[in-house]
Order: sequence, then C-alpha cells, then structure tokens
Amino acid sequence: MFDKALIEAAHKACENSHAPYSKASRGAAVLDSDGRIYSGCTVELANYSGTVHAEQVAIASAIASGAKKLVRLALYPADYPCGICRQFMREFNPEFVVVYQQDGEIRTVTMDELYPNVFGRENLQLPPTL
Repeated sequence: MFDKALIEAAHKACENSHAPYSKASRGAAVLDSDGRIYSGCTVELANYSGTVHAEQVAIASAIASGAKKLVRLALYPADYPCGICRQFMREFNPEFVVVYQQDGEIRTVTMDELYPNVFGRENLQLPPTL
C-alpha cells in the first residue's frame, strides 16, 4: 500500500539531488511505523568524503522529526544501497525492507538479504534500542 507512495517520494527527492561531480543523483524515502514518509537526496561535495547519501538524509530526517520505528525505505533510481548506507540503515532497523521499482514492477529486499552476517549493535552487547 505504501510502496508506491514511497517510490514516488524517492523519485521526487531525487530531483533535488546535488551531484554535480558524479552526476549520480539519488532519492530515498523512508516510512515509519506511524505511516509517515520522510525523504532525502544525495548531497555531494567536491571532496566526496563529506558527501551524504540519500538513504542517510532520509533516515536522519525521520529521526530528527521524532520517528521511533523505521520500517521501509524506497530508492530511486532502482539500485541497491552501498555498504555504508546498509550499515546506516541497519543501525535503525535490522529488519528494514528496501523497496524499488524495476521494469515497472515493485520489488522488495530485506536487510538480511542485502547485508548478511553483519556487525551490529548486538555485537556490542548493549541493550536494545526503542
């Protein structure tokens, strides 16, 4: 139900990307457990190391707005998140579902499929997050 709206929000966010060097514009949208959608886009810097990815911006926007449980994340254009973004996503929900549209079909992939055998919070023996 929310997947189409998520993909549309990611597409719209992609239009705002700042990627003058790589030309790799990207948008992301994240859904929280209350049904709210937060979006983000790539913001690229000339030195690349300061670049923030669309997935990170969308998640940070959700957290800054008070979202407690993030459940799904859509990407546009259709592609898998990089390793840094996978780790970033997993920090906020090891059971995130990634949504994308390919060949006109909405597809999903789980964090376990994207990032198996990952180092996470549980390896630090800390109490669970919210």
